[in-house]
Amino acid sequence: MSNDRFKDYDSEVKQLVLRFEQTVLNGQQPFFDVDQLEIIIDYYLENGNIPPLSKAIAYAERLYPDSNAIRRRRAQLLVARQQYDDAIDMLNTLKQLEPDNTDIDYALGVAYGASDRHHEAIACFLRAAADGWELGRVYANIAEEYYRMANDDRAILYYNKALSTDTFDAATVADFYDTCRGAGKTDSAMGTLRSLTERQPYCKEAWFFLGLACASMGQYEQAIEAFELALTIDRTYTEVYVELSYVHEELGHFTEAADTLKHAIDDLDDPEARQNHMCMLANLYARHNNLAVAVSYYRRVLEQNPNNVDAISSLGLCYIDLGDRSAAEQYIERALAIDPHATVVLYNAAVVCDLTGQIDRARELYNELLESAECTEQHGQVYVEFLYRNDFLDEAISRATEMLSVYPHDSFYSTFLMAAYFRQNRYNNALSLIDDADLNMARQVCPEMTEHPLFASFFEEE
Repeated sequence: MSNDRFKDYDSEVKQLVLRFEQTVLNGQQPFFDVDQLEIIIDYYLENGNIPPLSKAIAYAERLYPDSNAIRRRRAQLLVARQQYDDAIDMLNTLKQLEPDNTDIDYALGVAYGASDRHHEAIACFLRAAADGWELGRVYANIAEEYYRMANDDRAILYYNKALSTDTFDAATVADFYDTCRGAGKTDSAMGTLRSLTERQPYCKEAWFFLGLACASMGQYEQAIEAFELALTIDRTYTEVYVELSYVHEELGHFTEAADTLKHAIDDLDDPEARQNHMCMLANLYARHNNLAVAVSYYRRVLEQNPNNVDAISSLGLCYIDLGDRSAAEQYIERALAIDPHATVVLYNAAVVCDLTGQIDRARELYNELLESAECTEQHGQVYVEFLYRNDFLDEAISRATEMLSVYPHDSFYSTFLMAAYFRQNRYNNALSLIDDADLNMARQVCPEMTEHPLFASFFEEE
């Protein structure tokens, strides 16, 4: 397993890097020609491994002090160290020496992009594209610069250009789909992804993201077909099992959803991945109120990893539903002691505290959760509902308003914001949200609104 880091590289790269590490990094000074050193340096650049990268460049500079190719890589090291101005100065000097060198243009594009000089980065990448070499990578970089400038249309255009080549990578497929989804253009993403699967039928990422696109558009049978084809290509593609299980569950096919996760547990070699999927399987059983089976799977995870906070904190939720408050609180405290900042721990702990009447502590945990980088929209929805249900109406209004600035016209936040305004007798504010709200949801969260003279007619129409 020690050489798994070379799985995406050919044998020459592996042999050169290992020879370098066994000799130069141990104080010896063997001979490498300049091409071999470029291969070694590029390996460390691609993997962001700065200490050996620095030593490799220093060694190369001693052997080949006049090599512009090595100087360019020195500039790339400066970018990795966030010394952007120094890198740009060095690359511009090299550009004067070799004005037609598109590798320097590409490196300049990366340096300008890293320093948020997006227009200059794009100009450099366009010059780098002139030689027609690795256009997939070049166009993907241009797309990223446009995305960072919030120009989704241009970003999507260049992602499409990247995917039309034969030199794109898996990350480009993911970035393309995410950009289309964020811009509300999942339907157009489907067309590109279908074309990609026809052109490159063994591209597992194309099938996976096509499945995601189909699922998001409610085309579940097509999503299942795409996910299964992705798994035909790679049985260890962990994300596919998760999404395929969700689609089966959405269709009400519980057995198929569970079997999908069981296949993942059988097919995956990585112990951590197997534990994660076992937790997902337990979560599935818990969602469908089969708590005994859920508990058994969580315990299987803990047999393999006693400190798995996902399983520990989820057991807390199970025992609440089983009516054992003492056991629930013990599991939650155990999870918090192991990793008090884990998103899953904060969420499950907040829910348990809420259900056991520890409202102030639940509120603290939710607030910490929302500050987490891994906080999701679902977490935000749960917290707004919690605030509303526990009469923290001012904060519910503040949170819902904040979320509507991110998700304009979202029916969930509009509904709870409308209901909170209504309960504060701020009827004009509530009426302003009536068109964006889900009135069926409003009936449940604020039934008194349906009988108020200003609002009753809207519910009658519904």
